[in-house]
Amino acid sequence: MTFHTAADSGLRTPRDILRNAIWLLLAALLLYSCAPADKADRTDRPRDQADDLDLAHRIRERLLQAPVTAVSILGLKVKVFNGHAYLVGVVDRDEQVFRAVEIARDVGGVRSVTPYVLAGQRAANDPALAAAVVNRLAGEPSLANSRIEVEVIRGHAVLMGMVSSPEDIRQAVTLVRTVKGVRVVKSFLFVR
Repeated sequence: MTFHTAADSGLRTPRDILRNAIWLLLAALLLYSCAPADKADRTDRPRDQADDLDLAHRIRERLLQAPVTAVSILGLKVKVFNGHAYLVGVVDRDEQVFRAVEIARDVGGVRSVTPYVLAGQRAANDPALAAAVVNRLAGEPSLANSRIEVEVIRGHAVLMGMVSSPEDIRQAVTLVRTVKGVRVVKSFLFVR
């Protein structure tokens, strides 16, 4: 009488399956630990303004390297706060927004990308209106410790940066709404 085991018939035993699963898990952990350093930079370590400026510069460089038909960088501003990138401006076509976001996301160290982009006829940013918005914010003592940057496109005031409290966000938005010529206020402000 001959006995046949699972191994003899080509079937795997639970022990074989478990051993293979452990090897796969170890291989996955090894691959994860070998991730490139620039992608591993997406941690929550404290960032400073120099890190953000460097990141914004690297995003701009990548956008400039894109074919002209893919992204028209001329109408876009890049701002970065704590690794969160904001693309603000005007492009010729909606597809260019998607491509610009894709390019920015591929830059190591970028935690997220948020576009506020208008498509269609380019209009120059309104420096006088932007100056009025900045002056209004600068005149508010409660916002003195805030880091707020402003872009104005076709009457849309876009606020980006860091403030001390949720009340500061409400205060900034309320102040900007009172500036003559501002049609829309979009806030990307966050509490540090």
